[in-house]
Amino acid sequence: MSAPTLDDAISLIEQKNFDQAEAILVQLRAMNPANARVNYALAVVAIQKNDLISALALLDASTRVATEQPFVYSTFSSVLLRLGDKTAAYKMASKATALAPKSSQSHIALGEVYAEQEKHDLAIQSYETALTYAPENVSLLAILSRHHRKLGDTAKADSMLSEALERDSQNPDALVEAASVEGWQNQEQIGTTIENLLKDRDREPDEEHWYNLSRAAAHLAEKRGDWASAFAHHDNDRAALNRQYNTQHRDWQVKTTLQNGVR
Repeated sequence: MSAPTLDDAISLIEQKNFDQAEAILVQLRAMNPANARVNYALAVVAIQKNDLISALALLDASTRVATEQPFVYSTFSSVLLRLGDKTAAYKMASKATALAPKSSQSHIALGEVYAEQEKHDLAIQSYETALTYAPENVSLLAILSRHHRKLGDTAKADSMLSEALERDSQNPDALVEAASVEGWQNQEQIGTTIENLLKDRDREPDEEHWYNLSRAAAHLAEKRGDWASAFAHHDNDRAALNRQYNTQHRDWQVKTTLQNGVR
């Protein structure tokens, strides 16, 4: 029987079998610690397990070899942003867009940085560019709607959110945005759809989406005076938040990693 390969590990990641994938990748890395593809795949697993400190080190190792791979830099940017280093995240996202100016993922990474900096006009530019290269990405419409609303362009925001919901009535980003807009039409139906998504945990395994959907459901429950449901959803969103960030604060080791690793 042949030994498991990187392709086997990648297939397991796609199937969300992260523990099995990690076991293979650890063996592969032991044989070649500098393998950029193995380090990147291990970083993806670490991100899925919310071990962002490990992901940071693995991505740094990957960029030392795969210096021209934009997706590595855009992923690096997202991890740095979640760890609160906007300056380093901007550098990585800018590197990604320079390497791949027609990559939607690269422009999304840059847009995320601008969004965290509350530079809504620049975030819109980045997300619009991303949408140009990935017009099928409904989530981008919802995100753009949010930033147009932040800048006071309600008409544009409403138009983009309506389009997002028309194209995918179960898109988590669009549903969360619609739930947050006072007076949005069909909020009862929006709430029902969110509740149904929350019941189907396997269908929406992403912790960030789970957290945001739970918050949106709590908000709608509060508006209709259903405090029992609101409290239950707040418990769910706190649990998701804990799972999402449970490994990010290890005596703030990230500072040492950033100082030693990010160029």
